[in-house]
Amino acid sequence: MRSFAAKASVAAVAFLRTCHGFYVPGVKPHEFLPGEEVPMKVNSLTSIHTQLPKDFYRLPFCRPTGGPKMASENLGEFLTGNKIQNSAYSINMLREVFCQVLCQVTLTPIEAKSLATHIKYGYHNNWIIDNLPGASVGLTGSGHHQTHYAGGFPIGFITQDSPEAFVYNHVNIILEYHNPEGKEGHRVVGFAVEPMSINHHYAGGFQWDGMSSDGFTKPLDTCIANQHVDRNNVGDFQRVRPGENIIYTYDVLWRYSETAWASRWDVYLSEDHMVPAQVHWYSITNSILVVLFLSLLVVSILVRNLRRDIAGYNAMAALTDEEKEEEAEESGWKLVHADVFRPPTKLADGLLHYGWIWSTDWCLRVCHYPSCCSWLFKPRSSWKSNDVCSGLLHALRMSRWICFKQIVQIIPWTSVAALHTVYGYRIPRLVLLYVHLLQHNIGILPLDG
Repeated sequence: MRSFAAKASVAAVAFLRTCHGFYVPGVKPHEFLPGEEVPMKVNSLTSIHTQLPKDFYRLPFCRPTGGPKMASENLGEFLTGNKIQNSAYSINMLREVFCQVLCQVTLTPIEAKSLATHIKYGYHNNWIIDNLPGASVGLTGSGHHQTHYAGGFPIGFITQDSPEAFVYNHVNIILEYHNPEGKEGHRVVGFAVEPMSINHHYAGGFQWDGMSSDGFTKPLDTCIANQHVDRNNVGDFQRVRPGENIIYTYDVLWRYSETAWASRWDVYLSEDHMVPAQVHWYSITNSILVVLFLSLLVVSILVRNLRRDIAGYNAMAALTDEEKEEEAEESGWKLVHADVFRPPTKLADGLLHYGWIWSTDWCLRVCHYPSCCSWLFKPRSSWKSNDVCSGLLHALRMSRWICFKQIVQIIPWTSVAALHTVYGYRIPRLVLLYVHLLQHNIGILPLDG
């Protein structure tokens, strides 16, 4: 017995050593070395008023060099309304950035109207760093800073005095990092964005065309050198009007945190202790009560209907045979069984057109097409026209063949002959030959066409 257990353990160890694993993004922590690039991604714009996600680069925002590129791996993001792409922001580990000019956008009448409309409907930015969604840092009614960890941050605002829209063209990107013991790099454990609207102007009246490199180095009157932008020092807001030159800038602030990488999501669940833990229990209790209420409702309906039937069956015991035959006539919902077991008037039409054959065919198509169309789940850069065409043709051919084979194995030969002779349903002779061969377990190849 011991020798068998030893051999089994050796075989298990040998099998495990030959196994290959895979990495799920966001599960394994990533250590960034000082100065290493920390990529920031942008997701679709969302709003609680329209429920329609919009592409981030649909609005006049800064685009990365070479154009935006998809950062996801497959088409699964489109099913959930996500569209994650790279951004133009340059962030490096532990490197502070002070009022860095990103780009300049001159609004056309169409762009100004579109941007103002999205601001009016309350669209929010959704940025991602190291699989952490960006929190929003803002001011409360009393003037205190408050952080929200759900829903991103707004792209702009509209004042109560006038319907004019203002865009947030400056952001303070606040990143928290943690240095685990025994590791050379640092881990990102917090990500928040403080948006601001600033009407930027260059010092000395410099006018930038948005293309030359001088605009990235010239100082701005609205920014203080080597100091992060403070909300209290902001003067005029950036209006959204046709012909307006919007200069987008950003700051990067790094702060050390004692929060471990494994618990960095805790603040998103509790909203930084603003949401008590009892709220989750309230939600669970509410769901349980709803299920119990619906279950009792269904049970009460069934008992109400069955009680009358049971009482009628008990009363039939004291009746004579003639009275029993009169009372045996069923009514109501029990008449369904008569429709289920009633044979079709035309066997050919009922069997081949309105019966389970078409249901089987569509089920096989739905289940078999995804496996044949595996090219849909490849990166879009690796798509080829040959993969698309061959995948669709193979899926169509195999689904027809599998459906035909399943039907033939179930339908008796006498039924096929009856369709061909008695009801005059024309069946090609080649199909009849395939039916005969399949029912005698003779291996053949699928039909072409």
